[in-house]
This record gives sequence, C-alpha cells and structure tokens, in this order.
Amino acid sequence: MPRRPMDQLTFLQFSDLHFESREHVRQWRCSPEKEQILERETREVVSGVVTLAKERQVDVVLIAGDLYDEQTISLDGLRFLQDCFQSLGKIPVFIAPGNDDPYRPSSFYNSEFLKAIGLKPWPPNVHVFRDMPFSRVLLPGQRKIAITGVPHVGRDFSRERAFSILKTDNSEGLNILVFHGTWERNGSPEEGATMPFTADELLSHRFDYVAFGHVPEGQEIIDEAGRIRGAAAGCPCGRRLNEAGEKTVIVGQVGKGGVQRENMERIRLALRTVHEVTVSCRGVKQLQSLRQRIERALSRGGIEAMDLVSIRLQGQANHDHLREIYEDSLKDMYFLIRLDKSGVRSPFDFRKYARGGDTGLTTEGLYVREMKTLLDKARSDEEKKTIEKTLQLGLDALRNKSIEFDHEAQET
Repeated sequence: MPRRPMDQLTFLQFSDLHFESREHVRQWRCSPEKEQILERETREVVSGVVTLAKERQVDVVLIAGDLYDEQTISLDGLRFLQDCFQSLGKIPVFIAPGNDDPYRPSSFYNSEFLKAIGLKPWPPNVHVFRDMPFSRVLLPGQRKIAITGVPHVGRDFSRERAFSILKTDNSEGLNILVFHGTWERNGSPEEGATMPFTADELLSHRFDYVAFGHVPEGQEIIDEAGRIRGAAAGCPCGRRLNEAGEKTVIVGQVGKGGVQRENMERIRLALRTVHEVTVSCRGVKQLQSLRQRIERALSRGGIEAMDLVSIRLQGQANHDHLREIYEDSLKDMYFLIRLDKSGVRSPFDFRKYARGGDTGLTTEGLYVREMKTLLDKARSDEEKKTIEKTLQLGLDALRNKSIEFDHEAQET
C-alpha cells in the first residue's frame, strides 16, 4: 500500500463510552441478566474499534474523554481495555481524560500507580495526557504531526475556557487537539457543561483538527471553506436515556487546514439503539384510545425489538391506566422499555373536597385542601407541575398504594 503524505493523518475517534458505568442500570431498572448482556455488547464495541482501526490502517486512535467511569470500573474491565489497545500493536492511542475519568495520581490512568499496587501498566502505544494546562507530543516517526491534549485532572478546571490557555507551535506541520469539552452552540453555558468553548474560539486557533467529547451525539464545526475543523464522535453505543439515536465512531483523514467532508465517515458498531418517543395524552378519555396512540407513535419510530425505548407521556391521564397499559401490552415489546410518567397529570376533582362534610375533614381531605392552596399560589407552570406531582404521590401514600418514582423525580 502506498505511504500517505507526511502532511496527512488518518484517525479513528470516539469518546464518552463510560465503560462499566452503572447509570443505565438505574435508569432502566434492568435485570442482572440484561445488564450482563449490555456489558458484553459494550466490550464488543471496544473490540470493534480495534478491528476497525486495523482494517482501515489508521495512524492514530483519538479518545476525547470519559473512556470509563472511575467510580465503577473493575480491575477486569481495566485489563480488558489495556489488552484491547495493546493488540493495536504500533498504532498509538491518545487519551485526553474527561470529567468522569479524570487523571489523578491515584487513578487507573497513572501507570506508576498501577505498578505500585501490583497491576499491569498501560501498553507503550497508549499515551494519556496528564499535564495541565496542556501538553504536546510529536507522533512517533512524524516530526511534522503534533498531538496536543488537555486533560481533566479533577473538578477545579472543568469550567475554564480551554482555548484561552492553548497555543500551537508546530506551524509547518499538522496540529491536532484532543480534549473533553462542551461546544456552546447557543452562546450561553449549558447545564452540565465542562471546559466550554465556542466555534469562534476553536476556529481562531491554528489547530487543523480538534477532537472533542462530552456529548452523546455527533457534532461538527465547519469553517468558511467548508472544512471540518472540529468534531465530536459522540458515544459509540447508547445505553443511557440521553443517548438516543444511532451512535457511531469517526474514521477520518485530516490534512493541513482541516478535514474535507468526503474524508470523514461515521461508522456504527453498536447492536442496539436507544429511542425516546413522546406521546400526548391530551383529549384521551378511554384506556384503549391511549394504548392505540402509544402504539402508533412506536410504529413511526423505526424501532426494532432489540432496542431500548423510553416513552415520555405528556398531558392528563389516569396513572392506574398507565400501569395497566405497561403491564398488558408494553413491557415485553422491546429489549428494555421505560414509561416516563413525570409529565402526566392525573385527573383530579378538587370540588369533592371543597364541599366539606366527612370527606373534607379526613387526613386526605385536609392534605388536598392544603395542596390546593399551594397550587393557587404557584408562580409558574413548572411549579404547578411539581405541586401536582407531589399531590398525586401523597395521595398514593395515604391510600397505601405503591409509589413509583420516575427517573426525573429521582434526579430533583
């Protein structure tokens, strides 16, 4: 095969794998059996990365943070990642630690720490960026290709503007940047943002290409010449609720000035897809009508039985009916399915309690009247929604019904 020009670099890029994270287990309440299946398939995605890198004969693998979850990764999981990357042989792997897998003296990214506790260090072809605010290395055997990395080393640096401290010295060759940060597309900080930056900040630097992470979906930043100057691969396999849609890794070829669109390819490695389907309950009076509306929404989504599906319901509906729909016709339709009822309000007749009598003097009646007072004083729709949700949960508790907390309710 002919050698590539010295001013071009073929790369494979991914990020946000969150290897051995258990967040999806909590969100989907999945069984131990299905948890094991998802874990095995995540490992297959990592193995697929290795196979793809070899088949495409890439020059480097770029990992833009959150490779694993530092709170939950096991020693067996660590050895698996090390063995996979070692099997790449001479293909170098560059890792810029993210906010969920930051570099610390006692982290699994520190080979000296691993050796001190009797564990195997990272293979020689793996380079973990560890120096703040950034560090730069030349690609082995390629003096004109420089890889710069900005690592997370804890939470103190996470809100810094990454591009305010960066510079490029390799003016004649290729300059590649790898880091874990949030692209501020609307001009204001986003919730959960880390190392935020704008497209203007990225384009103002002389990096030919920037590989960034911290987003589950693919993103691209294009310059005036139509070249891709920065991109996020997104997570390579969706498991969490915020990871809906097809997930891919990137294989691309960068030259001086960026990546031509025809030289970037997004490749799917994951077997399953997370889907989020929103269904309005507005105007539905009968259980059968609501069931049909949900089934129609699912049929339009291109969803397969092997997928993970979150159905987000909105509007007014009877919660007992929702439980019946789930048990009767939904729970076995897909590999994992979740009915999100946090946006549903139960039909409620305050007049029954306002009429007084024995109903109004019970504990239930006094509770309803107090909540009605709070509801009348609510200053926003969001506050009303919270009070209505609290009212329903309180009534379920008073009536000795089982209480189901939705994911969103647990997060607040």
